[in-house]
Amino acid sequence: MKFELALLAMCAALLCVSCSGRRCGQRPTVSVAGAEEQVVGAKYVEQLVFGGKCKAKLTYDEDGKLANVDTDPPCYRGEAVRGLSVNGEPLMENTGAITFGTATSRCYGPPVPSPPICICTKKPCP
Repeated sequence: MKFELALLAMCAALLCVSCSGRRCGQRPTVSVAGAEEQVVGAKYVEQLVFGGKCKAKLTYDEDGKLANVDTDPPCYRGEAVRGLSVNGEPLMENTGAITFGTATSRCYGPPVPSPPICICTKKPCP
């Protein structure tokens, strides 16, 4: 009897811990590379970036490739028409996102999207 009671208490504690991070009815979120990602639909994803200061709205095409990036104020959206560089070298293939500076710019691409699209906490962006 003591064993079953202990097992029941452990299961209840695990259930409590696993559900405590979500509100009732809230969609599940996944943490990806320092960003909290919330799946809204099959082709649309929202990420909270810069410690929750900005919302990155990612739209994917039918092939699963990133098609567009957008944000809401107080953050800004910009295109890196001259490309991106890291330590003076051009960034050629970025399959996720890269954060620059003191977490002031987060860029998606290249090669998709091209030119890379960035979300920034201040202007100019990028």
